[in-house]
Amino acid sequence: MNKRLQTVSSFISPFWMRMVANRTFQSEVNQQGEIIVEGESLAFQDKAQALAAGTKVMVTVGQWITCLALDEYLSDVESRKSLLEVEAMDRQERSRALSRQAAAFNAGLNIPVAWSVGIKDVLSGLGENSNGDGYNRSTVHHVLLQQGLSSGRLVREKGDFLCTSATRNNGKQWSSSTIGILPDAQGDSYQPRVSCKACLKLARRFQNLPLEP
Repeated sequence: MNKRLQTVSSFISPFWMRMVANRTFQSEVNQQGEIIVEGESLAFQDKAQALAAGTKVMVTVGQWITCLALDEYLSDVESRKSLLEVEAMDRQERSRALSRQAAAFNAGLNIPVAWSVGIKDVLSGLGENSNGDGYNRSTVHHVLLQQGLSSGRLVREKGDFLCTSATRNNGKQWSSSTIGILPDAQGDSYQPRVSCKACLKLARRFQNLPLEP
């Protein structure tokens, strides 16, 4: 439990305050029940909470001056470290799950030619205050054909989106790439699941499902 400290001197040097502000120091309770930090003697505000002489402590100077016994401080640090490690593992597992789910969903579209996930990038997604990848909040993921496709009246060329041909409207591409990728928790990337409703509707023909009206 953090214990509040105060300076023994009635006058606190502004120089000392600037020197120690927002820092943490290791020290020890001396025989007078005080703690010395950078030449300044500190005493416990609540004498009932005073630690025994010889107790090693960590003193933190923030809005208040507080101290914590060193063993308690190290225990807290280890607990926070363990919590961060658990949270990191949870993020990694969620990321792996999203990648697996996206791969399974996309494979289930059963499109009979090579394709990847693509986006129609927008100029606002390439600006100074963006991620620079052509994305914005309304970006959806399309089927981007790597080979030509002909299925009845549906005819697309390599480089077309399934939902729109280049001769009609493939969108104004501002960047050099239309491939859609998302970062994962391991620092790698994966292709997200297709979310374009028009692409999904057209893909139904390859899944032996009736087209929706």
